[in-house]
Amino acid sequence: HLSLQASAEAVLVATSGVTESAPLRLRVSPNRIDERLLAELRSTLSEHPGDISVFIQLAERTLRLPEQFSVDTSNGLVGALRALLGEDCVAV
Repeated sequence: HLSLQASAEAVLVATSGVTESAPLRLRVSPNRIDERLLAELRSTLSEHPGDISVFIQLAERTLRLPEQFSVDTSNGLVGALRALLGEDCVAV
């Protein structure tokens, strides 16, 4: 019984680890980027600190943001980013 419980806990930990580490991917058209958009994006990301990495796709390039911009996507961040960037520009 003890080993079954330990196995179940290991599966839960492994599963939650995989879910939490899935990155947040944002797609932004390079001609849309300006100081206002960058300021709003920076502010929105910093309001939702967490452990999930953020990648931004700009045309053919994909940039990984520094660790300080890692986020928590479980608290309304995805909706805020979709409102800012567009529905199809945010993938979790």
